[in-house]
Amino acid sequence: RYFSSFGHTYAVVMVGQIVGAAAQPFILFAPTKLAALWFGEKERATANMLASISNPLGIAVASLASPRFESMDQLLWVYAIPAGAGAVLTTVVFCIWGARPPIAPSASAVEEKTSFWQGLKQFWRFKSYVLLLLSWGGGVGLFNALQTFMEQLLCTRGYSDAFAGLCGALLILCGIPGALIAGLIVDHTRRYKEVVKVCYLMASAALIWFTVVIRYQDEEILIGVAISMFGFFALAMLPVSLELGVECTYPHMSEATSAGLLLMMGQLVGIVLVFAGDIPGLVTQLDPMDAPNNTCFANSTSSTHRSSFFSPVTPTPASSHPSTVPDLINFSWTMSGLAVLVSISMTVFFWPRYQRIEHERAVSLSSERLSGTRETDNVTPVN
Repeated sequence: RYFSSFGHTYAVVMVGQIVGAAAQPFILFAPTKLAALWFGEKERATANMLASISNPLGIAVASLASPRFESMDQLLWVYAIPAGAGAVLTTVVFCIWGARPPIAPSASAVEEKTSFWQGLKQFWRFKSYVLLLLSWGGGVGLFNALQTFMEQLLCTRGYSDAFAGLCGALLILCGIPGALIAGLIVDHTRRYKEVVKVCYLMASAALIWFTVVIRYQDEEILIGVAISMFGFFALAMLPVSLELGVECTYPHMSEATSAGLLLMMGQLVGIVLVFAGDIPGLVTQLDPMDAPNNTCFANSTSSTHRSSFFSPVTPTPASSHPSTVPDLINFSWTMSGLAVLVSISMTVFFWPRYQRIEHERAVSLSSERLSGTRETDNVTPVN
C-alpha cells in the first residue's frame, strides 16, 4: 500500500490491502494462545484482553490522528513506521525468548492439544461452543456492520461526518475500559458465563436505544451515550468469549483454533450484514420530509454506484439527487432484532462446563494429595 503513493494504480492499493488482510489472522488468533502458554490461571483473561484490545485501539488512534496530517506522504510514514517497528520487535522477541516459557505457568499449558484438522472436525460436538460460535458471530458482525454504516445511519438525519467519526471513535474507546473491567472480573471470580450474558443483554439494550434516538435530529448527547454504552459492553465480550471458547473445547481443540473459528464467524456475519445493506425493504428511500436535512452522499451505499476494484468513484452531494439517498432505519431495526435474538439465546441456553479449569483443579488436587502422602511417609515414628 505504501508503494501505491508513488503514482501506481488503484489495483496496487488493493493488492497491498489483500496481503495485509491475509496476514492479519496470524495476529488476531494469537492472544488466546499467548495467554494460555505464558500466563497463569488468574492472569489469562487479562493478558488476552490486553493483546486482543490492541487491534481496535490502534484503529481508533489511527482514525483520530489521520485528519491531523496535512499530506498523504506524512500519513503513509506514520502508518509505515509502527508497522515496521512491530515486525522487527516481534522477530527479536521470538528469537530471544522462543514460543514457550522455560517453566509452564499452569497445568493446561503442559498438555499437548490435538492438531488443527482434528479439532476442526470435532468442534461441532461441543454444543456450548457451537452456541457461543453463532452468538459471537452475530455480536461481532453487528459491531462491524454498525461501524461500516455509522455515517449512513446518521447523515440522513442531518448529523455531520465529524460527529459520525466521533461516534466511531467512542465505539472503540469506551470499549477498552469495558474489556479491562471484564477481564479483571473473570480472572478473579471465574464467572465467565455470567459476565458474557450481562454484556450481551446490555449491548442489545444500547443498540435498541441507538436505533430509537437516531430517528430524531439534534440528539447528539443521547446518541453518544448509546454508542458509548454499546461499545463498552460489546468489546467487553471480546476477551471473555475467547477464553470461554477454550474452556468449552479443552483439550480437544487448541487455543488458536477455537479463537480463530470465533473470529472468522464474526467476520463472515459482518460481511453478510454489509451486503444486507442493499436489500430492498431493509433499505428504503429517504422520506422527502427529511431530505433537506441530510448530509449524505447519494452514491455512498447504493449498489449501482459502488466503486469497482480498479475504478473508485467520486461521491456526489446528496442534495443534487435527494431521491436516491437510502434510509437505513429499517436495517438498524433488523440489527437490533438480531441482537435481541442472540442475547436471549445466550441467556437461556448457554450453560458451559469450564473444562480447562476443571482439569487444572484436578491436577492441583492430585499434586496436593501426592505431596501430603510423601510428607506422611517421611515422618519418623515417636517411641
